[in-house]
Amino acid sequence: MAYQPKHMRLSAESSDGTLSEETLSKALDQTFDEPPVVDNIVVPETFHQPIEDEAFEQIVSQKLEEAAAEEDNSEADNSSVSDGNFDAGNPYSEEASSDEEDASKQKDLSRSTSMMSVLVLISRITGFLRTWAQAFAMGATVLASCYSIANTLPDQLYELVGAGMLTTAFLPVYLSIKKKVGQDEANAYTSNLLSIVVVATGLVAVLGFFFAAEVVYTQSFSAGADFDPTLAVYFFRFFVIEVMLYCFSTIFSGVLNAERDYLWPAAAPIFNNFVTTASFFAYAFLVNTNPELGLLILALGNPLGVLIQVLIQVPSLKRKGIKLSWRINLKDPALKETLKIGAPALIVVVATFVTMSVQTSSQLSVSASGASIAAYARLWYTLPYSILTVPITTALFTELSDSWAKENMDQFKKDFKHGINQILFFTVPFMMYLMIFSMPLVSIIGASKFTEDQLLLTQQFLIGQSLALPLYGIGMYLQKVCSAMRRMTLYAVSATLGSVVQVLVLLVGTSHFGMMFVATTSAIFYVVIDTIMLISLRKHLGQIGLTSMVFAFVRSVGFGLAGSAAALLIMVGLRVVIGVPDGRALYGVLYCIFAGIPAVLVTYGLAILFKSPESTMLRALVSRVRS
Repeated sequence: MAYQPKHMRLSAESSDGTLSEETLSKALDQTFDEPPVVDNIVVPETFHQPIEDEAFEQIVSQKLEEAAAEEDNSEADNSSVSDGNFDAGNPYSEEASSDEEDASKQKDLSRSTSMMSVLVLISRITGFLRTWAQAFAMGATVLASCYSIANTLPDQLYELVGAGMLTTAFLPVYLSIKKKVGQDEANAYTSNLLSIVVVATGLVAVLGFFFAAEVVYTQSFSAGADFDPTLAVYFFRFFVIEVMLYCFSTIFSGVLNAERDYLWPAAAPIFNNFVTTASFFAYAFLVNTNPELGLLILALGNPLGVLIQVLIQVPSLKRKGIKLSWRINLKDPALKETLKIGAPALIVVVATFVTMSVQTSSQLSVSASGASIAAYARLWYTLPYSILTVPITTALFTELSDSWAKENMDQFKKDFKHGINQILFFTVPFMMYLMIFSMPLVSIIGASKFTEDQLLLTQQFLIGQSLALPLYGIGMYLQKVCSAMRRMTLYAVSATLGSVVQVLVLLVGTSHFGMMFVATTSAIFYVVIDTIMLISLRKHLGQIGLTSMVFAFVRSVGFGLAGSAAALLIMVGLRVVIGVPDGRALYGVLYCIFAGIPAVLVTYGLAILFKSPESTMLRALVSRVRS
């Protein structure tokens, strides 16, 4: 039998060798029910972090193997000590070991972040091709708006059923069970949770199919007469099955991330994009000869892509020894803990659903093409966040959870500050780029299919949306911070207040100010969230580096303005030489290449030159390339 540390040994096993429910409950109680103590202050229950020791499987496995080797090979160890090879009396040996462990962890973090960045980049490129193919096939038309609404509804419904809960609570509970009672019980917990969510999402899918018209109405109650809700209902009845498929994808990805396997969860969306892109091109080929078949292919392509995204992760689960089966146990103590941790996320989801419904309806009140216009603009808006920010926040989430579990507040606050500074460093300059290059970017995505009015509306939406980019990046990061601290109630309250403010502003101002105003309200939403959360975290954690964040913001603005100025000068020359883009995709590409690349080089070149603290990763990358 493999060595097991005393704090992980459990005596009550059933006759078949598996752990009894009573034993599992006791193990979870040891993990969740005792409030941690930080500086002699008992942290409230909402702060609970279920991981007591190192959160990383690699470190856990390493320590277990070392302990087993120590127990099984004691004679060899004693010989080593007698020979003087083990410096037990050196007071610096433990410190050196800790430094080596920290260095190793940072190296693993950097490697994981780099890999995810590459995969996210590929995913975003294929995602761009997918959206470009949609614009090529449908343009910014009523058809495209109907498709976009039907496409986003399954995501929103899945969030309502429990996606937010799974995202915030699954990883810490899974890791805790695995560390306390082993992989078999972790598999049982995953199987139980998956089975329950499948039943719930299956019920939602059935109800959504039969009440499709009512569901679509929640997104289009302010739409004009030129909008076609019947077509949106047609698409939604095909897409609603994705509600169930998303639960498989979320749990599969969560398990693999918990096992430090980031490859296929990050790569799976790429194959989804390929399938959906193919359906767009098929529609474009058939629309003039067999439009009914073309619509059917559009309706089938989307759910088929999500199915591929799910199935492609299954082999990795098998390689990791993750064995899932059908089982439902509503009395599982781990399930109760999942609900306790993730319940506040449901509040966020409800608030977000209401906000998105009002925002989408407001877009349609301005133009029947409003939903598709927003979808095309959001492609560029989310691109820098996905490529540059998501890998950082995803990797730091594990680090933050680990630091909180160890009650290492200094490291926790250091990682927290580092994350926000990095987000500002990348999102502030790109916010400026999105504004300056709004027409070239819209011209590229328009695929020469947009009318002049559609180009202008999309440009306005992109400019308005870009104002929220840094706030959005920080808001998403703060959500992960609250999850690591088990304080999702804070995020829920902040998001609810932000939603109330945004909805009121939309209802009052849309008819007066138009499409750009609708997009700008996203910034208002995240201002409310970020402000409330930063104030609260400062109150609970003490010094969190707000001054450092302000300086990071100022530096990012300065570097961004320098790059933007360089871009504007080059764009003036391009207008003289080749003219303005005005919807021509090739001209948009030329503007982005000849003005965009120099802008990025100036911005981040200056950051490296002046050795900005936020440019450490870039300086390391440059040094690696040189060597």
